[in-house]
Amino acid sequence: MARKSGESHFGIVVFSLFLVVIFASFLRDHFREAPDSEAMNRVVEELYTGPEALEWLKSNKNPSALASNRFGPTADATEFVQSLYDTGAEYVMISSSCIVDDSETLTDEGGPYADAIVVVIPHDRAKRKNLFDIIKKEIESEGFEFNPEDELYESKMFLWWD
Repeated sequence: MARKSGESHFGIVVFSLFLVVIFASFLRDHFREAPDSEAMNRVVEELYTGPEALEWLKSNKNPSALASNRFGPTADATEFVQSLYDTGAEYVMISSSCIVDDSETLTDEGGPYADAIVVVIPHDRAKRKNLFDIIKKEIESEGFEFNPEDELYESKMFLWWD
């Protein structure tokens, strides 16, 4: 028996409403405590702020203070940060949220440790391109793809080493 046009539309509408109810239930059950915007702002603020990198590295007594699996000795990390400045970075900082400075780390390693920096990217196109070339190499060496538009946050770029 052939269905009337109205009957098939009714079935589609009922099925669509059923999917909406299921999806809403899923969202309610899995995202009960979604962070509010103020909490997210605090997380972002901590991620994209921190002490100036060269100063932090030079005053740090940890022999491998930054991303030891990438740089090894602090002197090599210091060279890398200096190369970012030489290439045109406006500012380089150690990400506050990535600094490990508990008493065990300070005792065992001689100073704090971090595995991420934030680079403030200039507006000058030539300097941006040169910095992006360095950053692309770093990101791709970690096995990720680099797209500057996806990586930039208010002219800041977060670099993390595993």
